[in-house]
Amino acid sequence: MIKIAIVDDHQIVRQGLKNLLEVSKDFEVITQAANGLEFLKILATDAIHPDVVLLDLQMPTMDGYETSIKLKEKYSQIKIIILSQRETKESIKKVFLAGANGYLTKDTDFTSLHLAINRVYNEDFYFDMKFSNVIREAMVIKGEMLNIDHLKKSREKILSEREIEIVDLISKEYNTGEIADKLCLNYRTIESHRKRIMTKVGAKNFIGVIIFAIKNGLITI
Repeated sequence: MIKIAIVDDHQIVRQGLKNLLEVSKDFEVITQAANGLEFLKILATDAIHPDVVLLDLQMPTMDGYETSIKLKEKYSQIKIIILSQRETKESIKKVFLAGANGYLTKDTDFTSLHLAINRVYNEDFYFDMKFSNVIREAMVIKGEMLNIDHLKKSREKILSEREIEIVDLISKEYNTGEIADKLCLNYRTIESHRKRIMTKVGAKNFIGVIIFAIKNGLITI
């Protein structure tokens, strides 16, 4: 069961999301907070932390941008999905650079929300493909900020054609099971490939792998 936190300054939104999510046996809402500062205080005192946080962008005291940055600094294992009324290029790019793993607008249906939570929990990230150009730009910027080239010891290709194919499919929102079906491989083989790819490029998660692949011209999104 995936443990979830909801951070939004509107109580009716928090309660509505909680009721919606707990219809599914896959999710348990363990924490609620009205802003980022309150959430960070809860994390500092609670022994059990959420796997995924649904985080509003516009909140008093501490907004979603600042909260994302602080979470990645101190609680990097918590996956962040931004829920926002905004759908601007700059806001999407900004939340990704702040460390968000996913981005949804507040008119998202439950099916998409369910998918997004599972994707960020299992696959590291989820963004609607209609934002692909914006995410690509942000990934390139983030790669430059992280000096991602240090992950590559030389200009020779360090990923096999099969590994590049898997990275490309993951960047297009295929999950492990779907990739296994598409490539006629079993689930465990794809999982082994994922781990090997991260080891090869020296990335901590698959977002780092995708940044690496884009910067080195191995894939486009």
